[in-house]
Amino acid sequence: MSKAIIYGKREDKIKKIIEALKIFGFECVSLSSLEDIIHSIEVDEISVIVVEESENSKEIIQTLRNLPMYKRRNLFIALWGDSLPTMDRFLAFKEGFDLVVNSKHIDNFSLYFKRSYSEYQNLYKAFKEFATEY
Repeated sequence: MSKAIIYGKREDKIKKIIEALKIFGFECVSLSSLEDIIHSIEVDEISVIVVEESENSKEIIQTLRNLPMYKRRNLFIALWGDSLPTMDRFLAFKEGFDLVVNSKHIDNFSLYFKRSYSEYQNLYKAFKEFATEY
């Protein structure tokens, strides 16, 4: 079973994200520190990371951006927060994420995730096939 890490402080939103990810078959773990997240990435086969944008998450976000490319490209990373425009692909690309969702739209997280995760899988499937040929 694929695993997902969720980081954030607002339990009501985290619960909705976990419910959405479970629909897609992910085993979800809510972690509360950078050390726990890094350890989990190194030890477990994590497929998805969902992080709340906040003062507390700046170090986590920077660490995820700086992961070695071979690890980073195997992670679907979503960012959610009050100031983010939902499904803004340019912002997601610019910031190094695969999906951004405004907190107001967390109730529809499964719809945004489904679309973005499908696009991510299609893109990197071709990339991985190409990379293994050479």
